[in-house]
Amino acid sequence: MDSVYVGDASGSTEQILTPVMVDNVASYTSVWIDGSADTTGRSVAYSKTGITGVAPGRIGWASNDVGSVRLYLGSGSDVVHVSSSNRNVSGHSFINQIDLGGGNNQCFVTGSGLGTASVNSIYANTGDDQFVISAVPTDVGSVNIYGGPQAVRDELFYTGGTATGAFAGNGTLTPTDINAHAINYNSIEYLSIDDLMFRDGFQ
Repeated sequence: MDSVYVGDASGSTEQILTPVMVDNVASYTSVWIDGSADTTGRSVAYSKTGITGVAPGRIGWASNDVGSVRLYLGSGSDVVHVSSSNRNVSGHSFINQIDLGGGNNQCFVTGSGLGTASVNSIYANTGDDQFVISAVPTDVGSVNIYGGPQAVRDELFYTGGTATGAFAGNGTLTPTDINAHAINYNSIEYLSIDDLMFRDGFQ
């Protein structure tokens, strides 16, 4: 598998002024996008064919030619919208990894857009972070949410209906809808499930 790195050695993507397109018919590319040095909060749109908002130019890829995408954001307070991720290709589970970096971040995930057999992991750091996720199809590989080392006010909002496993800390949120996938979470202090708020195990 080939690898493509977008960003300079210091972790900046601000010099990507024009669109970048990754296309690899003969193999499956691992795409690494490193904006970890950015101190400005960004509005980022992530889909199965590319990312906008991380750099001045759009970073895109041919969805069937990519085996994994790893995105690293900086210390600003970012707003990230994940509308879709790639499906598996030729039996390989697609890996979608987003590191929100520092700051008080918000991440919105459209569960129905996540790819078949894809492994989707979203990491936060020291800020007060919010994760808002709708129902995820059962053919998705996994959805994993990491609140980070901060242990005060990381929140997980599940908008796909009722679920069990709503308690603070580490756990697995299991929807009562049999057509919806479970969501794994670590270091989450608040959970809102079907408009009910849970904290430390109490409604």
